[in-house]
Amino acid sequence: MPERPALALAVAEKLITPRIRRIVELESAAASRPGAVLASASSPERLDIMAEVLALGGRASLPGFPRALPSVLSSVRGIFESLVSLGDNPARPAVEAPQDFFAVLEQRARRWGVSAIGYARLPRELVFKGKGVLHPNAVVLAMAMDRRRLAKAPSLDTAVMVHQTYARLGRAANAVARFLRRHGYSAQACHPLGGQVLYPPLGWLAGLGHRGPAGLLVTPDHGPGVRLAAVFTSIENLPFGRGDDPERVERVGEFCSKCGLCIDECPVGAVKRKPTPRPGSVGLVTCIERDKCLPYFAENHGCSVCIRVCPLGR
Repeated sequence: MPERPALALAVAEKLITPRIRRIVELESAAASRPGAVLASASSPERLDIMAEVLALGGRASLPGFPRALPSVLSSVRGIFESLVSLGDNPARPAVEAPQDFFAVLEQRARRWGVSAIGYARLPRELVFKGKGVLHPNAVVLAMAMDRRRLAKAPSLDTAVMVHQTYARLGRAANAVARFLRRHGYSAQACHPLGGQVLYPPLGWLAGLGHRGPAGLLVTPDHGPGVRLAAVFTSIENLPFGRGDDPERVERVGEFCSKCGLCIDECPVGAVKRKPTPRPGSVGLVTCIERDKCLPYFAENHGCSVCIRVCPLGR
């Protein structure tokens, strides 16, 4: 009888891989729409975690499998919805919203489980190569992960919780997009699992937190213990930069510069002490040594040690 990790990988590949191929086709169709915001020459490639893990073989296993499979399938459905629902956008969307509309939007988002919400103008450099989104105006969503289960990392329970958070946040992002459409605006939800853009820098631009040494968005209330998604909209007068209190975010940056626990506690020393600037980019850096991180990640339930040890996340 096949070993459990090998069996889980086989099941995952059979159930999910065909759906991922279809999702890639839908993403390409979205990127080809007139006026789409496309990647720049210095944009990064999107990391396909599933393909990378499957390629490792050996003791590698998709984080949380097989217990996480229901949540992963829920996320896949959410990604499909985010792309197929683009056909529901109004033909002539509104481009300006009354200022009191954003308070209502934020209230709804929190009702759907969102922990923090901010707004940013999307730089093309943050769009992954070969991808695209309909609008440069981003509503950025952060959802806190369960601290009790995160404290067990690396563990199967932590990995399952992470996938459950992905699925919940994906549903919230789609709900925000539907809400915007009902009010006459165009919207494209980008799911937290995968996505068409690089989320942490978008979160920094939205004022939700600071960049930590591991390249993660570190928030004042939850440290790096959040997952991120975005909804791109036709609304041009978003309150850009309105997120958390700027002074609190600045204090997070000051704390991170003196702490370094995520660097010291990484089991394989994958967090760079000095980030490496990405060639040709403006402000993008590489914080993780991928060849060290990914094998350990794949063999240890998705790791998450750099998130667990952060004092701000406790």
